Amino acid sequence: MLSLAITALASWVGLSVTPISLLRDNDFSGDRLIFTGLLLGFLLTAATFYLNSRNIKKHFDFTYLNFGVHILFVSCIAGLTVLEMGWLFAPFLALITAAFVMYARREQSFYFLIVAVVYAYWGLSYLIFQLEAFQSVLALYYFFFSCAGVIWFLVRYKKILSLPHK
Repeated sequence: MLSLAITALASWVGLSVTPISLLRDNDFSGDRLIFTGLLLGFLLTAATFYLNSRNIKKHFDFTYLNFGVHILFVSCIAGLTVLEMGWLFAPFLALITAAFVMYARREQSFYFLIVAVVYAYWGLSYLIFQLEAFQSVLALYYFFFSCAGVIWFLVRYKKILSLPHK
């Protein structure tokens, strides 16, 4: 029921949060939708931490945060890739990535760690491929080393989350 309410709220502010309608109906070329998504994602995330600090409806934390994190990251990536001054979103992407990695470590949540790392990789890859000095040979090396980094990450995620080894 809460997911339905959040989806209705997102639709009311102009966002479509189902995968098909997200790609078909949303026009990320305008800044209005991007900033609306950033605001909604921030509000859902902030609501999670506020309600958690007050011990109110803690069982809803994951739902609020799940919607908030995805709306926040997708809006940030859209701002990075679509807007003329998109490079201004790079520090914001780094900030929210760091915040969710810290949250994942505190809560020992593999899910939020993966979400933060995947969106950060997406944004970093976009920024790297925008560099004019980045040629096709360098792209091959980038993918080789980034794949090695993903393997390293998956092997060592328990250390990152400080989980005991079994």
